[in-house]
Amino acid sequence: MLLITPSIDLNSATAAARILNEMRMIKSSQELQLARHAGEIAVSEVALASQKAALDALRPGVTAESIHAEYPEVIQGAGYEYPFRCGRATGFSFLEAPQLVTGDKTIIQPGMVLAVDGSVSVDKFRAQIGDSFIITDDGWEPLTHHTKSVDELVL
Repeated sequence: MLLITPSIDLNSATAAARILNEMRMIKSSQELQLARHAGEIAVSEVALASQKAALDALRPGVTAESIHAEYPEVIQGAGYEYPFRCGRATGFSFLEAPQLVTGDKTIIQPGMVLAVDGSVSVDKFRAQIGDSFIITDDGWEPLTHHTKSVDELVL
């Protein structure tokens, strides 16, 4: 068996490795801020996608937990841990039933008003997108109209 190995100039390879390492370690404060901002945008986009997944499942006749089931798949699929619920009923108290969480078998019915969130937390940043919806006979209608454009969000 004949092995052919390419000729490598070790001095050039070592010099290139040093330059690449320096490029990775030296960042201006502006470069660091841009990198942080890019990470925040990515987290915000996952939060928005998790809310959309819950809304795609939201309709009368399904259980509260089945709506929640769609939410963590998006968040965990992106490599993050998810909060324990993606929403709750709104009314007279802070934590009114049903809650959109694993274990809540409440059947969603027309006339219910629910807050549906998308949320992702990382070490020093949390993105949460929340809106309220009224359940209709064949789906839902938004009661709040917040921006969904990452360009318009406060980061």
